Amino acid sequence: MLWQDFLIPYLGIIVGSIFALFVLGHMLRQRRPPASTVAWLLAIILIPYVGIPLYILLGGRKIRRLARRKKKLLLGGFEEIPLEKTALADRFLRSYGLPGATANNHIEFHNNGQTSYQALIDLIDRAEVSIHIAIFIFAADPVGQDLLERLEKKAKQGIDVRLLLDSFGCRLLPSRLLRPLRSAGGRVAYFMPMFWKSLRSHLKFPGNAHLRNHRKLVVVDGTEVWAGGANLAQEYIGPRRSAKRWKDLTFIIRGEAAKVYQEIFRLDWNFASSEQMDKTLPAHRLVTGGTETIQVVPSGPDIPDDPFYSAVLTACHTANHRLWVVTPYFIPDEPLLQAMSIAIHRGVDVRVVVPLKSNHLVADIARGSFLRDLQQAGGTVLLHRGKMMHAKALIFDQNLAVVGSANMDARSLFFNYEVVSFLYSPQAIAAVDSYIISLLRHCRVGVRQAGRFREFGAGLIRLIAPLL
Repeated sequence: MLWQDFLIPYLGIIVGSIFALFVLGHMLRQRRPPASTVAWLLAIILIPYVGIPLYILLGGRKIRRLARRKKKLLLGGFEEIPLEKTALADRFLRSYGLPGATANNHIEFHNNGQTSYQALIDLIDRAEVSIHIAIFIFAADPVGQDLLERLEKKAKQGIDVRLLLDSFGCRLLPSRLLRPLRSAGGRVAYFMPMFWKSLRSHLKFPGNAHLRNHRKLVVVDGTEVWAGGANLAQEYIGPRRSAKRWKDLTFIIRGEAAKVYQEIFRLDWNFASSEQMDKTLPAHRLVTGGTETIQVVPSGPDIPDDPFYSAVLTACHTANHRLWVVTPYFIPDEPLLQAMSIAIHRGVDVRVVVPLKSNHLVADIARGSFLRDLQQAGGTVLLHRGKMMHAKALIFDQNLAVVGSANMDARSLFFNYEVVSFLYSPQAIAAVDSYIISLLRHCRVGVRQAGRFREFGAGLIRLIAPLL
């Protein structure tokens, strides 16, 4: 028995070393930011029994096969504006293989939950061919139940109704509430199903718990889309005014850009469901677009490289007059924080609007050191009073605005499936400008110096942030 006492530990070391090399090889192929790579290397080498399981759970960042396929399928098929007429950001994003900007669009914004809800209801009522929804949170509250009843009614009329739910975000939505929709002919799929849902469904495989579909879009007839930062729950939208409702920003786009949202939904659906969608929709009603120039930009594990993050980083370096950021969670990586700080020293008006208190205490603690660094460099930090401010918007000078689902934190920039719209037309940019100015009236200027305990917590979270 004595030889076994020596052999088993050695075999454990050999097997563990081989497994660690496999994990290290996978990590190095992920093309992570340098700080993240170094942090994971140290965790795997110094504390392998903790670092390796954590990496398996949290470390994956790109799905290479899906990214190659999506890059190929997103190319072409849209009426893009000529390359010689494009803006700098448009040309930059096209170089990554993303669809270019289209000119024949109309966009209208909703700056409160009632307006957003009514616009969504009207959009669903107009549907003649299809209603395709991808959402992070679909709540089992009065708003969610009302929407399910409307979708069921449309499905009974023969309209193609598909509901793509993020498995983690919709984990509290009871399956029984979806049965009437399914019985009426509607289809439901879970994106990146958690293990227990994959066992109970017809889905392909359990998903990575770290890679969530944070995209929020409702595409009707392939020609109109409701999108933005809001989920389908009463704290975001509803038929009546509510003192508990969060501050958010949504919009409807009619025109060519809606087709890009439709294609993003189709590819996400085909990834998550065994029921595949064809690329060509049935003949649909004609919708008059407009004159707005819009570029739809998806990001996440299914997109090669990180074009959205790179475009934001480039815009920070090239902004000449202003750089305004509205986000519920502000936890940038070091290169992005440095780019914003450099912009401040170049004389750019850098403002960051965040909620005075968000719905995540850890995020509030983590953002502190980043906000204080920007403030010390000369930037303006504005804390929005009142209920949770969940809107996401960026403005660079007078020629670019960005709206959609992405927050300014590492999770949205590098891990989540997201989609945003780059707006290039003066009228659309002015609308985002007016929205941000309306927020500023309810803001407290400046972030206070933190106490030792909070500063320690912020520093600790900042240290481990590259691991996430």
